[in-house]
Amino acid sequence: MINLTADHDSPSLSPAEQLAFDVFERGGKASYPELPGYKGGETSREAAEAVAPVAPGWSGKVLKFLCDNATQSWLPDEVARELCVSPFLIRPRFTELRAAGLIARTGERNVGSTLNAAAYKPTPLALRAGKPSTSGDGK
Repeated sequence: MINLTADHDSPSLSPAEQLAFDVFERGGKASYPELPGYKGGETSREAAEAVAPVAPGWSGKVLKFLCDNATQSWLPDEVARELCVSPFLIRPRFTELRAAGLIARTGERNVGSTLNAAAYKPTPLALRAGKPSTSGDGK
């Protein structure tokens, strides 16, 4: 099972996860995409506030997965399946990562008889930042 906590001080974070934590730090007077967004209504606002503490961790997990599997484009629902979580938790993380410039749409794929869904890959920025250091000094 994947850990839902957003512990950005953990030494076990991959570079991609650390990048997402750095981009989506939830302090101060942040706004979207730093904070989960909502389009209106009390239920939507409450849902955004409820997921805010764990959203940076899931953004990091999504970005790490995409960087680790960058040879192909991925649909949000495919990533949700791979991470064993609800697409409703993952789809907004794709929107946030795209708004932050860390993933890019690569086209569409057919997901049913008539439905298409957007596919995504990490951007060069995310791929460069997501590679572990090879200098041996941790920098």
